[in-house]
Amino acid sequence: GKYLSAVCTTIDSENIINLTSVHNAGASIIQEIFYGCTQFIELLNKATKNIEVHISLDSLYFTNIAKVRAIRYIFEKLLEESKSTSSFTITAHNSLREQTLFDPWVNMLRSTASSMAAILGGADRISSFSYDHLYTEYTGNKASSLGVRNAQNELKILLEESHLDRVNDPMKGSYSIETITHDIIDISWDLISQKSESFDLDSFSKEVEQTANKRYQLAQNRKITITGINNFANP
Repeated sequence: GKYLSAVCTTIDSENIINLTSVHNAGASIIQEIFYGCTQFIELLNKATKNIEVHISLDSLYFTNIAKVRAIRYIFEKLLEESKSTSSFTITAHNSLREQTLFDPWVNMLRSTASSMAAILGGADRISSFSYDHLYTEYTGNKASSLGVRNAQNELKILLEESHLDRVNDPMKGSYSIETITHDIIDISWDLISQKSESFDLDSFSKEVEQTANKRYQLAQNRKITITGINNFANP
C-alpha cells in the first residue's frame, strides 16, 4: 500500500535524512527544512540514489500540511538545479515533543491530526505511533496491544472510510494552505541560499535549543495553547 503504519522505525542508513530528531529536539519548521536541505545537498553531491526523508509532524494541522508540501517543493527544486537523477520519498512520523506520558487518549487525537496532515500534505509513507510510544521509549517496555491496534486502525479509518488519499494534492488552490506553503518556501529558500555553505552543527544546535526553550516558556505561560498539555489537561 501507499502508506506504512508502524509502531517504531529505526532510522539509520547512508541514504536517509532523519529530521525527526531535529523536530523532537524543538526545532522550528524553518530550522528543520534548512537542516534537511544541507543534508540533501550533501547526498546529491555524493550522487546518492533513492533518498529517504523522514520528518515528524505535530498536531498543528494546517501548518503541517504546508510543511510537507514545502519540503517536497524545495527538494524537487534542489534536484532540478543540480540536474541530479536522484529521487526521494517522504516518510512522516507522529511528533513526540507534544506527547504526554500520562494522558494517552489525548495522544491519540494528536497522532490522528498528524497523520491527516501527512496524507493531505502528500507524504509517501506514514509511521503512526501507538498512543503510549513515548512511555515505551522512556521505560523500554513494549507498546500495549491496544496502542498498536489503534495505530494501525487510525490509518485504515483515514484511508478506507474518509478516503483522504483519493485526490492528488487535495490542498491545491486553498488560499490559506497555499499562502502558508509559499511563506515557508520563501523563508527557507532565502536561508538556504545565504547559509547552507557555512553550516555549522554546533551553532545550529544552540539555535534549536533556544527555539525549544522559547516554545516551552510560551506554553508554561499559556501564550500558546497545546490541548492536553497546558489546556484541558487531565489532572
